[in-house]
Amino acid sequence: MPNPNITPLAQDFAIAARVPDPGLYFFHDPNLARLDDGALLIAAPEWGRRHTNLGRSLRIVRSTDGGKTWDDLPTLPYEEGRPFVVDGQLLMFVQERSHGDFQIVASHDRGETWTAPHTVLPGPIWNISTAPTSTSAGRARSSGWNPTRSRSPTSTTPTSAPSTASPTSAPSP
Repeated sequence: MPNPNITPLAQDFAIAARVPDPGLYFFHDPNLARLDDGALLIAAPEWGRRHTNLGRSLRIVRSTDGGKTWDDLPTLPYEEGRPFVVDGQLLMFVQERSHGDFQIVASHDRGETWTAPHTVLPGPIWNISTAPTSTSAGRARSSGWNPTRSRSPTSTTPTSAPSTASPTSAPSP
């Protein structure tokens, strides 16, 4: 039996993003969302490797052709990000620092710009990448961390946008 790690399982694929230098950077837990218009959006935490003094940022890329090609959007000053759509609104759970406050931002232009972060739960929060789902009550729910430490899912945020402020973005690393 041939080794499945030698030949890619998908013979027809596109690379959504590359780190500037694989010896210095890596992507940590990228997350994907499909927008209501069919576009795909990836939030890819780009971290400097431990032996470097390089920082961490959140790379955002978007595809409007089903993933065949990808465009870089402005990089954000967050270490973690999990985009999702609720009732047509693009939202993203973010952390300015890993295991820090559980925050949310909103985009009204398909990921080009984002609102200032709004803290949903003060940290430390271990995981913001657990896939949220929409409920009939119009709230995003996540089966991840629960502040009451019970085993039931936690309601994390209403679907209305956090108060808007000047869009925030950082230059690409």
